[in-house]
Amino acid sequence: MNTRFYFNIPKDRNNFYLAALGCLVVFFGIYLIFSVLFSSNDNDFDDDNVTILKHTHAFIHSAYYYQKSETLGDNAIALVMSINKLTAENILDMNIKLLATNETLDRFPVKASLTSEHRFNGSCEYVTVLAQANTIENMGRLEIQGGNRVIDKLLFKKPLETSPSKVVFCVAPQLGAENWQEFLRQVHVAKRYGAHLHIYVISMVEKYFRLMKEYESLGYISLEPWLTVKYSHVRERVDEPNKNIEILQRTSAFTDCILNYKEAAEFVGSIEMEDLLFPIGSTSYYEEFEKQYDGSYLYSALTYARQTLLIPQTAEDSISVSSLFETVLAGDVSSYGRSFVRTSNYNSTWLHWSRNSDLIPREIQGNVTYLQHKQVEGCRIFNFKKADIGNDTRTEVIMDDKILAEIEEELKSHLELPQIKKLMAHLPRNKLYSPIFERCFETLTSSVSPQETVCMDMYSCELPRREDVPCIHSDGLYSSMIPMRPITYHYSSEHFFSRNIGCNV
Repeated sequence: MNTRFYFNIPKDRNNFYLAALGCLVVFFGIYLIFSVLFSSNDNDFDDDNVTILKHTHAFIHSAYYYQKSETLGDNAIALVMSINKLTAENILDMNIKLLATNETLDRFPVKASLTSEHRFNGSCEYVTVLAQANTIENMGRLEIQGGNRVIDKLLFKKPLETSPSKVVFCVAPQLGAENWQEFLRQVHVAKRYGAHLHIYVISMVEKYFRLMKEYESLGYISLEPWLTVKYSHVRERVDEPNKNIEILQRTSAFTDCILNYKEAAEFVGSIEMEDLLFPIGSTSYYEEFEKQYDGSYLYSALTYARQTLLIPQTAEDSISVSSLFETVLAGDVSSYGRSFVRTSNYNSTWLHWSRNSDLIPREIQGNVTYLQHKQVEGCRIFNFKKADIGNDTRTEVIMDDKILAEIEEELKSHLELPQIKKLMAHLPRNKLYSPIFERCFETLTSSVSPQETVCMDMYSCELPRREDVPCIHSDGLYSSMIPMRPITYHYSSEHFFSRNIGCNV
């Protein structure tokens, strides 16, 4: 049986054809709107002086708005981003078009200039970039523009107005962290000399995280989830960005920390968890840094050398600072140190110091000059490393026994606090992730010839997911902006900690 379909065409054929034509016009109009909004556009970037090489993606880690800032100026915006350096011949020649709106709906277009602490001859494609601009009074809304169209709203926050201490140490992002003994040594040395720890966390063993939360409740530290780069929506195939980015994105985290405390703290330092700074002849870090600056405006930062102290294999698990110093053998002194800076001097930083700050001409007492970082003599940062040193253990580092005893006494008193004492019994005694990282990096470096360069990343190191060793991981609500050329932007609208990811990147 054949089924036939019949369409009844109205007798008034003219009205029918007009209605059909109207529908086609509506659908075509909708198509045009969506094609403009959701397709990449070669005209999003309109500077003919910049040679664009390819369409890439960027991740916005954070955005700050300063109503008043001595160094950034009034109504300043600062964005910390990871950008693919292969986007253009020189991405620093590019700018970002922003549209600021205030409370009375006045709109102010502005172009944000770009700077970077990274050198572009490195092996990693993604580099940390700081975008800066000055906008409009009482800004309430900020949007990114592409060509003549508004792409998306930018989420921004205001920097801290107050700080728990005049001195803040920004601690590099923690991944698969499990060395709680290292943390206890750091937090009590820092507290003794008056520094607050701002710790960035990608992932860590849950029991260790709970210990940190107790210290956060005491006001000694601040914990911040540090997100890895993710693109929630892309149309084309994109290589995994975390395989081509600086290890742990430390430059981005350190720059974010400086911007966050810029108007709140006097001094900010960028350190690893294992870095212990003992000021010689000073009762506090603040006194030490003021003494080293000595009223001079010519120093951009204070740089302290890092020395490795070798300890016996069995001593690494000790949380006693004084007992570790009793068994150390002085090791190498690194040519790269750690920097501690007046917040007014830096807007961004590299791992060891700012490569940009010393290049900026400053007017001081009517004269144009350039700052330089000061290498501090006679005082070093120590970090402990286990080694097979046999009977060759001797104390080569002279420390103030009274200070060490004070730190030891306070540490013991905290371990007796009920909430901490309860946690101590469940903290991991065996290292699971640290040996994996060591083997992974040995494999990565040994597989590359001396002539080759490779981007050393953490994404290549697979960590096992163990039900008996649960991890806390940073997470967020990732979003992608409307595609644009040459760069499509991605961000997270919220940051939080999750138990559902494990310890991997």
